[in-house]
Amino acid sequence: MNNTYANIDQTRAATYKQFDFAVFKLAERMADSQKINLKIDGKANPKFRILKARIGASVAKFYGDKNQKMTHGDAQKYITTGVIPKEIMALVKTDDAEVKPKAKAKVKAEVKPKAETIWAKEIKSAKKPKAKAKAKDSAKLKQLAKLREMLAAAEAELDAS
Repeated sequence: MNNTYANIDQTRAATYKQFDFAVFKLAERMADSQKINLKIDGKANPKFRILKARIGASVAKFYGDKNQKMTHGDAQKYITTGVIPKEIMALVKTDDAEVKPKAKAKVKAEVKPKAETIWAKEIKSAKKPKAKAKAKDSAKLKQLAKLREMLAAAEAELDAS
């Protein structure tokens, strides 16, 4: 069986790729009439991207209001002819398709130090963890030494008696 577009059922729902390409073709035709270039310096023209987004939203709203989806036949008709139906054209807003300049990044104000809390003062004045660990270890070693001396003395008394 030959797999061509002619063999696909015309009432079948259009795929996302078909929908997107149909919208592109409609936007391309409208861009030609409004003298908007598709690309500027090899990059996508922001005005064209805005126009394509608006046409896509209008087409989606047109079919959504009817509780339908674009069919394969509709997509093929839009792709081959590029003619926008009047109902969809009425939904497209084209009067302000200007690209607005991006806002400049705000310069951050100088960060002022916060007032020190009691906890912050205690943390700063506290000894380093390593120093605390060494102090604890030396205290434990002293206690162990005292216990060993006491054991040795107790053993000596037992041996003497």
